[in-house]
Order: sequence, then C-alpha cells, then structure tokens
Amino acid sequence: MFRARVGRWGTSVSVTVLLASQILVGTAAAADTRLIYVGSGPVGTAPGLLTLSPVTSGGTTATNVIVKNIDNQTLTHVVLTFAAPVAGLTLSGSFGTDASSCAPTATDPLVCDFGNMAKNQTRTFTVLYSATSATTASISATITFNETRPNGGSNTHREPIGGSVTITDGGCDAVATFLPPGQVNKVIGTACGLSSSNPQITSVSVPGSIISAIRVADEAPRPCPAGITTCFGQDSVADIAVDTTATVTWTITWLVPTNFNLQKLGVIHYKDDGSIDFIITYKKNLCANANSVGCFVSATLDGTTLTAVIRSAGNGAMKGF
Repeated sequence: MFRARVGRWGTSVSVTVLLASQILVGTAAAADTRLIYVGSGPVGTAPGLLTLSPVTSGGTTATNVIVKNIDNQTLTHVVLTFAAPVAGLTLSGSFGTDASSCAPTATDPLVCDFGNMAKNQTRTFTVLYSATSATTASISATITFNETRPNGGSNTHREPIGGSVTITDGGCDAVATFLPPGQVNKVIGTACGLSSSNPQITSVSVPGSIISAIRVADEAPRPCPAGITTCFGQDSVADIAVDTTATVTWTITWLVPTNFNLQKLGVIHYKDDGSIDFIITYKKNLCANANSVGCFVSATLDGTTLTAVIRSAGNGAMKGF
C-alpha cells in the first residue's frame, strides 16, 4: 500500500460530548457556562463521535481521545473516567502524549485526572480495548469538573460518554486489529491451517514503528491484469490505516496442483487504489540484499504446499500467477 484506506476507521461508532451548565449563586442565576469537548476530533467536527477502530475477535481496537477546554476560562479538576466495557471488550491500556495522567483504580479500569485545564488547553491520548468475542460491545465513560473554583459544595458537572463497536468473526480469512507501540516486529496473519477448504494463508510482518489499525485478509480474486493469462489463489490483502512506505514482508502459502512449476511462479502487487505496483517472478526477481523491496525473499514447494516470502514498500494486495 502507498495510500492507506483510512476510511475503514469510520465503520465504528463514536461518541463526543459537549458540556454546558448553569451555575446558581444564592437566589440569582448566573449565565456562566462551562464548555469542554471530548471526542476523536478534529475539535469542533462530528460532535458526539469517539471512534473505535475495526476489530475481529481476539484482536485489539483503539480510540483516539481529545479533551479540550473550549470555555473562556479555566476548568477545575477535570477527570475523565472509563467504566468497564459491556460484553466483548476488555479495557487493556492507554498510550500517547497525555496517557501518563491515566491509571486504573480500585473501582474503574481507567481514570484520567488532568487537574485544572486553562482556556484552549488540550489533552490527547489513545485507549486500547481487547476484543474477546464476536458481538456488539458497548463502552462508557464520564467526565467531571468543578463548576466553580473553589467548588462551593456538591455542584460538580457530570455528563455521560458512550459508544459501541461491532466485533466481527474473521473466521479463517480475515483479522483486524490495532498495532500499539512497544513491539519490535509485528506479524499479523489469517488463521486456520492449509486445507482444501482453506487453500491460502496470508501473514505480513511490519516494522515496530508502525502504530496503526491493520486488516489482513484472503479475499475473492480480482481478474488477471492484461498480459497475464493465468492467475491463481485469492487476493492477499494487507490494509494499514496510516500512510506508509515502510517495508512490509508478506508470507503467503497456497495449496497448488501437483504439477505446479516453482520456476514459473510470479506475483502482482497492487496499491490501494487498484493500480499495479510491480509484477515480478521468482526466477528473475530475488532480493539482492536485506534492504531490497519489490522482490522475492524466498519461495519453496513441498508437495502441494507453495510458500513465498515477498517484500514490498507499503502494503496493498498481492496475487499469484
């Protein structure tokens, strides 16, 4: 891939909350308001949305969180509390610029205490959830802040935040997850062993520097491009949600006929827009060194099991011929 399918993030449900309150002082009603934005942003767009990345059962989903004081004065003791999610998800951590303000407590899996937030001050971080089963899972959170400074009593502002994500069962042919920081090599692949009912397995290895949602799948094949008479197998798809030209190493295993000729093996790599990146053959396009891309690292044929390892700059889709 050279241009990622960023739109896949939009398949989940998100929530933002815009808070406004009126402060009562004695018998007179003041017109003061306290406004704060919570969402995935950009700030001011799609209020009510906090986006969770697509995920299959067993994977990880993530949501970016932006908290911004959009009031005209300081807000006192701003706290964002995430409750335990309902069915199918487990809150598994956070990272990012202001994640150091977040920690689990005895009663809640994640509490982010930002202290006082001045006008236009922003806090950003990412929350991770582990997907445990295929279902529609709900999340909820609450933001609080004191409406006066000092707080003259129990007049603390509180509004709910919530959302949901559909966790799918990828079966043998698809996996969707989020790649958090802190890993050296990240290998993501389709499940199940090679068989007549599952004749192809795809996995990709990406650098640890990639922090992104990713989807890997074996999908119905597109037609052979002009000039190539015979293709085989499904389309191997790797969809990283961030733009990257980092080296992606593909390992694809096919079930092939007994008369398959390894020396005639070739692959086509497509960009995300459907255009062809390269067409190479095992016989002519072996990688010259560890930094080479657009080439075969190796290919082996063991009976009817064909395995090829190929490097590309960025991901996209791969098919054999």
